[in-house]
Amino acid sequence: MSNVKIKCGSDLRLLGLTIDQNLDFSKHVSEVCKRAGRKVDVPTRLRNMLSARAKLITYKSAILPQLTYCHIVWNFCRSSDNRKLERIQERALRAIYNRKSGNYDELRKLAKLPTLKNRRLQDIAILMQKVKNELCPSYIKRNIPKQ
Repeated sequence: MSNVKIKCGSDLRLLGLTIDQNLDFSKHVSEVCKRAGRKVDVPTRLRNMLSARAKLITYKSAILPQLTYCHIVWNFCRSSDNRKLERIQERALRAIYNRKSGNYDELRKLAKLPTLKNRRLQDIAILMQKVKNELCPSYIKRNIPKQ
């Protein structure tokens, strides 16, 4: 373009979101899992120093935001990638409550957390409600046709 060569790549990193050429967000989910997975070990190391409540607050403030950043955009990722994300949350909850065995659903209920997939669907529903009631920014309203 204008005698400047533009490099072609298989993915693009934009505002912390990795967009790949297939729009399946596998690379992004892998990067998120790697970053969040390193932080999941912190509650394990603090198991005797902090209460479960304090570790849960730490999870919600330091790890969960990484698992949910821009998740409306990449909601329709592969089911295998979705499972990777859920395993990170499960690992964190096991560390928080110091349980090696047990049901993931029981741990989520104890922490009063939905699955990450349900959290994404809830956030999409909230966004659509805001669009419907014209409570969202104009740049979003312009891109969603009214029915």
